[in-house]
Formats: sequence, structure tokens, C-alpha cells
Amino acid sequence: MRKLLLALTLAAGACQQAAPDQQATPDPAAKAPATASASASAAPDTQRAHDWLVRSLEENFSVEGRESENSDLTSTASIYTKRYREYKTDAIGLEYDDDLTEEQFTKKWQGTYDTKRAGAGGFLISAQDWNTIKVTRCDLKSTAADGSAIFSVVLTEQSDKAQYPHDIKVIPVGQSFQIDDVRD
Repeated sequence: MRKLLLALTLAAGACQQAAPDQQATPDPAAKAPATASASASAAPDTQRAHDWLVRSLEENFSVEGRESENSDLTSTASIYTKRYREYKTDAIGLEYDDDLTEEQFTKKWQGTYDTKRAGAGGFLISAQDWNTIKVTRCDLKSTAADGSAIFSVVLTEQSDKAQYPHDIKVIPVGQSFQIDDVRD
């Protein structure tokens, strides 16, 4: 059942896009759009995390197939941690009466994620079809001693002005970053 759910999730994203097999490499020289800002007093790693997040989110919706690739549990080139992809796949599975009950889901993930904020829709937006998604806000909300940062982000679908606000947790991974939680 889990494989069927994953296939359905990926197929929905594939309706819009077809996937190249590569991950964006961080480019410290790249600048974020003027509408997305980090705190003026942000540490260099926090600024790099901010820039990576803005660039990765916009690329996620502008490069064909990237949304499907990023949510694929087998992908090694995802903007999400493997743990978050597993968690989100389990959360989506609850909607389809998958292998886990709500109680099992909560027990499995309660020490790692706030299971009440799992959300059952897609990884970042609930829409299956979109034209152009832009980051219209990306503000540093908090940092932690482990190097993680939480950003308050608004994704906006440009043609119909639909907005998708999230708090997104970014963690350092090697010389780059990955998303380890998306809270609605």
C-alpha cells in the first residue's frame, strides 16, 4: 500500500513535470530575491541557509520533475532529509488508510516531529497544478545550537496569488542544507 501511495504522490507531481536526476549545489555567491530577506544580524551560516532555502524552494517548482524527485523516498538528491520524507509519506498515507493507524503514526514519530502538525497534503503546497511558485517571504524565526534554523516562509503561486505559509526547519548537511520539517 505504501508503494501505491508513493506512486500516486509522485504521479501527481509528474503530471506537471518530468525529472532530471541532479541536485542543485549551493552557490554562496547567488543572491536571494529582494522579496525574501534574512535578518540583518544573521550569522554567515544562517545567511547561507536562507539563500539555499529560497533558491531550492523556487527551483523545486520551476525545474521539471524536481518536486517528484525531492519527495521520492529513494532519491539521494532531495532538498528534504530522508527522515522527513519518510515521516511525510507516512502522514500522507493516513489519508489513504495505509499500513499505519493514527495511533501507530503518533507513536512512531512523536519524539521527532509534532504529529498534530503533520498535514496530509503535499510536501510544500496542496495544489497539484501550478504555474510559477515564488518565495515572497523568508524570514529567520529561530536558530538552535545544532546549526538548524527555522524560517517563516510564504510560497506564492503567481498567477492566482494563492499563498502557502510555512515554518520550515533547515539543518546543515555536509557543505549544504536540507529541509527537516515543514509546519503549516
